[in-house]
Amino acid sequence: MCSNVFGMYHISNYLEQVTESEIKYIERICREHHVIINIQISGSCEECKKMENTKKNRFQNIECWDSTQVCLKKKGSNYIHANYVDGFEQVRKFIVTQEPMDNTLEDYWSMVWRTGARVIVMLNGTDGPAVPSVSDYNQLEGFTVTVTSIAVQKDYVEMGMNVLNINTMRSNTVHFFKYLSWPKEGITDISTLISFMIAVNERHQYYMKPALMNPPSPIVIYSTPGIERAPTFCAVDISYYCTGGVSITKSFVAITLQLDFSWLTLELTFARMANNLLIFIPVSDYIQRAKDPKWIDIVVQKHLQVINLTIASTCDIFYLPRNRKKNRNMKYPCWDISRVVLKSKKGSDYINTNYMAGIDGRCKFIAT
Repeated sequence: MCSNVFGMYHISNYLEQVTESEIKYIERICREHHVIINIQISGSCEECKKMENTKKNRFQNIECWDSTQVCLKKKGSNYIHANYVDGFEQVRKFIVTQEPMDNTLEDYWSMVWRTGARVIVMLNGTDGPAVPSVSDYNQLEGFTVTVTSIAVQKDYVEMGMNVLNINTMRSNTVHFFKYLSWPKEGITDISTLISFMIAVNERHQYYMKPALMNPPSPIVIYSTPGIERAPTFCAVDISYYCTGGVSITKSFVAITLQLDFSWLTLELTFARMANNLLIFIPVSDYIQRAKDPKWIDIVVQKHLQVINLTIASTCDIFYLPRNRKKNRNMKYPCWDISRVVLKSKKGSDYINTNYMAGIDGRCKFIAT
């Protein structure tokens, strides 16, 4: 129904609608809002309403869908007010949750550990200090959390953490991002949010590469109530990594099916997103830009950026004497981190072949 009523807007078309007429734009918002709030979404929220679980809900009027709820799989209660949310062509890319309380802090870190999450995003904006306090982590029984590094940027803080599981004595590195530029009232600057989102995804991609064949770990995202800001971050991420189109209705419905969500924050954020975001250059615009004498300088700068990228990997298996005869050309090495391993073959498991990820970060190709 939604796709038939509104469909997909390209950014330029959406911006045109925003700026053409304020009255028409408000009317469109009202029509769209009417359609969205009347969509029948089937699903239950029984777990969050159970008497033993209500004390784990920061707000009793914000429900947690059973179908996408994160299950802790621990002794006692398995419940935590957290839901999986799919990204663009990536199942369960996010976990959206409420800010942990004193009585849910142990469950929160248990969730981070059990899901293998390596990136946490806090969207409380200007609320609280720029560098979050970790003194409460001393109360944990099953985990020891220590801060190993703090990097303060203009609009966010990134903290490196070592999370030690006391029961197994194994540890993981977790990166905690706090976004500083979301005001208490209103919407953040979308350019700033997208820059922050890219930084988060780059850190997430770093931990996805060594495990291309395994389900990637989720990004844990939370704001105080677990609605509005956190789902908006997911919706912007989905639209950004999709096609450069802006589909408010589709993004909203997809996320609402996975968690309770406020619509207006997303609408306002996409309006700003359309005004600032350039993802793809149409062919006609590209040809026009290529006629500019300065175009060659831009191309050279982009080329220098690409060739100066640091690739953290080795090609040791490729250079082993027993494998050299399997390489058609020694000029083209095979990365250890993503090479295909012939597990079922006796003798050498080497072949000059690498897995390659698609746009969603999962293994899509084998290049040989």
